[in-house]
Amino acid sequence: MIATQYYFVIIFFLTGFFVGCNHADNALSRTRVRTPNGATIEVELALTNNEQRKGLQGREQVPFGTGMLFIFTEKEMRTFWMKDVLVPLDIVWLKDKRIVGIVENAQPPKNEKIPTFISPVPVDAVLEISGEALEQYNLKIGENLQYQVIE
Repeated sequence: MIATQYYFVIIFFLTGFFVGCNHADNALSRTRVRTPNGATIEVELALTNNEQRKGLQGREQVPFGTGMLFIFTEKEMRTFWMKDVLVPLDIVWLKDKRIVGIVENAQPPKNEKIPTFISPVPVDAVLEISGEALEQYNLKIGENLQYQVIE
């Protein structure tokens, strides 16, 4: 009887552990970003510090039409780095949904030196999409993007 109780307790804790692990790996919240020319980009939202720190690290691809939108509560100068990023990215700096800066085709690190990129002004959001996608979307500084974040 005691062995059965221990077995139940072990199963209970392991179930909780694996459910907790599964929760941590759940997909991020998503939204759509609409460009001035009407194109739609499906993005994952990076809202928490952990989500923002991880970003697109370890992704073997960022398909065209997808990306990640980092939302910040305060407008500040932001520094993004390419640590553990495996693919080229376009970085779009946003202030009040207006494009205030662009980094085109930022390359992943080829050695121990990790590329970093600093926003040109304080920003409250950053959009990362696949490298060279900016050219296809024809995004330009001064244009507004449309998106809605529901937390």
